[in-house]
Amino acid sequence: MSERDIHKRLGRAMTETNLTKQVRSMFPPEAYDCIPEHCRDSVRAYVEIGQPVGEFLQAVIANELSESVCRADDINIQRLADYVKFFWGDAPSDCWGSRDKYQKWIEIHRKEREK
Repeated sequence: MSERDIHKRLGRAMTETNLTKQVRSMFPPEAYDCIPEHCRDSVRAYVEIGQPVGEFLQAVIANELSESVCRADDINIQRLADYVKFFWGDAPSDCWGSRDKYQKWIEIHRKEREK
């Protein structure tokens, strides 16, 4: 799914930024194949354009295991290791690891879009 498709699906106007281009260039669409399909678009939109995500993904991104387990659905509970492998091995280190990093990632992208 392209960034334009993500924005269209989210009902938001697309704004191309240097940060978005830089992050997107690091991640071909297949980089997200390890993420369960029903969450793939949300993870991609978060990583590439700083789109906020739901409570389960926030817990995963913040590296909060107990919260992630409590908020996981039947599929995600079995795939938590895949999320960890993706964020640990592939995602920019500035976008995950704590609630503070989660909020800063969203804010950085918001500010970049406002330029």
